[in-house]
Amino acid sequence: MVDLDKIRGSNSMLQGERVPEKGIKRKNFEGKEAFETTKLIELLSGFSLLLQQINALLKKNFILAWRNRRSTFLQLFSSFFFIAFMFALRKTNKYTESRPNFCAKVRDTKPITNSPIPACEDKLIINVPCFDFVWSGSGNQRLESIVNGIMTNNPGRTIPQSKVKSFRTKDELDKWLLDNPMRCPGALHLFETNAKEIR
Repeated sequence: MVDLDKIRGSNSMLQGERVPEKGIKRKNFEGKEAFETTKLIELLSGFSLLLQQINALLKKNFILAWRNRRSTFLQLFSSFFFIAFMFALRKTNKYTESRPNFCAKVRDTKPITNSPIPACEDKLIINVPCFDFVWSGSGNQRLESIVNGIMTNNPGRTIPQSKVKSFRTKDELDKWLLDNPMRCPGALHLFETNAKEIR
């Protein structure tokens, strides 16, 4: 008698198709489908399944990160900015600690002499004739006494009267400054609000 299963198996081998192992005999088409299904299950199990899932997750995360590039950049480099800020803060603290007088509390202050009003000719850019300073509020005896004290007590040199120009109001002084640019290094506006306050 002719064994039909052997003939079918030999036909499958001749046609280049794989037959399930372990002596399982099936029809040609059934054997092909069973083999492919078994192969697919083997690829999706064990360590191969783990690698496949990791690969899929990496691809998905890469696509999401590429779509949201700004947020991805912030997530990656925000820690570096924070570290740089902490490093700068630490350097600042070390600099402060190494110099106690930099931020130390001064409980017994020493008087500091105010710098004198220099002559207007000593300025780099000035138009001559010039004035050491101009002021507004003339006509008031208290204000005039204050200005005279400034001129007399100027450290290093007394300011002559010819180097000081006075005006009655602030508007007059401002108008003179606009009409005579670069003829004085500074102006002083004085105004007596009451007997105890001078601005």
